[in-house]
Amino acid sequence: MTLSDVKIRAIKHNMTMTVLASKIGYSREWMYKKIKENDTEFIKKIKNILP
Repeated sequence: MTLSDVKIRAIKHNMTMTVLASKIGYSREWMYKKIKENDTEFIKKIKNILP
């Protein structure tokens, strides 16, 4: 999943990236870093919030 995919899913759920990051429990900048690194565990957390 790329950063663009996450942004599109967030928009479809009427959620900003900042709100998504806060729901996961991390800062927006840290979340961007983890998405760009393709951290599989972190991507799973995002998929649970944004099905």
